[in-house]
Amino acid sequence: MRMSKFNFGEYDGRQEYLRGEDYFLNSFMLPPNFNTSNISNNKKFIIVGHKGVGKSSVQLYMERLRREEGYLTDFLSFYDDLSPNDYLEFSKTQRISFVEVANAADATALYDFREVWVRIILKKIAELLDRDFPSSFTRLMNRSHSGSKSLVDGIAAGLRIKGDFKLIFGDIGIDYDFSKLSDAGVMPLSDFNELALKLLLESHAGAMIFYSIDELVVSNFETKSDEFKVRMAIIRDVIKSSNKLNNFFVKNGMDINVVCSLRPEVRDILYNLDSDISKFLDSCYTSVDWNAVEDMHHPLVEVLFRKVQFGSPTEMSREHVEAMFVGSMDFTKERVPIPLFLLRQSWHRPRDVVRFLKCYAEKNGGDESFNEDGVKKMLDDYSRISARECFDEISVKYSQETTMKIRNLIRKNYFSTYDEFISAFSVLENKIDLEELANDLFNAGVIYNVDRVDNKNRYFAAHRGVDRLFKDMGIFVHQGLWHYFAIRHRS
Repeated sequence: MRMSKFNFGEYDGRQEYLRGEDYFLNSFMLPPNFNTSNISNNKKFIIVGHKGVGKSSVQLYMERLRREEGYLTDFLSFYDDLSPNDYLEFSKTQRISFVEVANAADATALYDFREVWVRIILKKIAELLDRDFPSSFTRLMNRSHSGSKSLVDGIAAGLRIKGDFKLIFGDIGIDYDFSKLSDAGVMPLSDFNELALKLLLESHAGAMIFYSIDELVVSNFETKSDEFKVRMAIIRDVIKSSNKLNNFFVKNGMDINVVCSLRPEVRDILYNLDSDISKFLDSCYTSVDWNAVEDMHHPLVEVLFRKVQFGSPTEMSREHVEAMFVGSMDFTKERVPIPLFLLRQSWHRPRDVVRFLKCYAEKNGGDESFNEDGVKKMLDDYSRISARECFDEISVKYSQETTMKIRNLIRKNYFSTYDEFISAFSVLENKIDLEELANDLFNAGVIYNVDRVDNKNRYFAAHRGVDRLFKDMGIFVHQGLWHYFAIRHRS
């Protein structure tokens, strides 16, 4: 069977799920040490992992599990489902002057989107319940907006919500003291949310709901500085609002769960922006990673075989799949099987597997096996796409111009000392903190440490679970990027 005939999945788990649920489920594998029973409102509700590690896929898989258990489920992609206009509408809910923003040491502290997100999530919950379980709660939420597609529809400046509340409350049968309001058509959003939660508890105490908010990410590649601040404030308050709601559900014995996912570099920015967030975030997140011994039993080798087996247009046995990987490759002075070569060229992420398969099929569409010549043909494309993903991770801290300069300054694959590596970026020392840059490149997977003991190299990399760059060891540029930097033979 020619490679061009296979479906090797999608880089994005959500897109793969939407395009072929059966393929997604057949080829999916939970990361080692990830326990789905820990994801709930009273344990862990934040999933943290690097780009491409499978956060979206884990959430989608858990949605499927929960639906089979009788839960109502829904999924919001922060990256895909929030439009540029939504960000503008979010800003309009705040009463902040341009002078305040310009003079603030930290503009994100001026923004408060917590009640906005509580209302958004409650509205989504109402939509799930309304079809089969209409109630005073669902009627309130359905009548508190104008019907536009904006997530913040109905919310006015100053964190207020608009509506003909005398009529709405009268029709629903809600007793409310309107003397508290200066205008019966405008209500503080916090009061509205408090009332909505009361009705949710009264009407749906036994509801089982699993609601996911995916990919809380922001990138300087696509944002200007003011928008970056707004987005970071929005992300911060998604986390805070989810925590508030989960606490309410746990306190009242409700099986409604709000789950979020974010990248570690975004989590670290949140720590710097708001020290209070660490008080609950540290105890409420679980990590997704694929740390395991690099051999043919590594779980990502299993993912590789599944992607091929279930991507075939005709039924294919596991034995046939394994036989398609022919021969071996040179890697650091030894010959290794092609699946193991891929593993060592990867960052231990399922997206690396998909990238390898897609690049191989693009360059070798007529091949019926994975072989050494075919792998060599696709390494340039694989390295180029891998580099883009790595640098996307550090783009939350560095401008596009600075990121391009950093790329251009990596001109060899090995640095015998930390100081030698730092000196390669000396032209940037007046613009950025070079030690911080080295740590960021390590965490993004661009570089890792190497130490030689008893004539054997020992490697210390972020994707292997190491949490920091060591200054007393040599530094390697990740082999998966050598073709991109054109440094295969430059040490």
